[in-house]
Amino acid sequence: MATDGSNGNGSNNSGTVGNSGGNAGDSGANGGAGTGRKRPKHENTEAELLVSGKKVISVFPRIAAALPKAIDVKTLSGSVTSLETSITDVAEATNARTRAVATKKARRKNLDQYIKRIRSSVKGHFGADSEEYELVGGTPVSKRKKRPRK
Repeated sequence: MATDGSNGNGSNNSGTVGNSGGNAGDSGANGGAGTGRKRPKHENTEAELLVSGKKVISVFPRIAAALPKAIDVKTLSGSVTSLETSITDVAEATNARTRAVATKKARRKNLDQYIKRIRSSVKGHFGADSEEYELVGGTPVSKRKKRPRK
């Protein structure tokens, strides 16, 4: 028997109501219905939503008589088309961003290599402990932290 207030199974669950440590009423098979929590609703993906919308458009003539007059196929078609347009726009923007990031990364690498070449040239010409080497961003040998002796 655990005397430290734990339930003895290695977890730090104090047995209060609402914890998911195996309390009574939380069977797990029903998604935690014993805890009073609701399951998150399933959100349709854009593709699923488009397929569903197109399916409703295809069967709309058969069900139109049973629907209120405010619901029409023109509005539904417009909604499906506008979602398709938005999906295409987002995909194009994502691709453009990916290309821009790749271009930025390549330009950054080129600049970094060029600066390293300049530092290396300054170090070779003026020396590793010169003021000029420090001006181009190098750390002179005299200003580097010495390793402590053992």
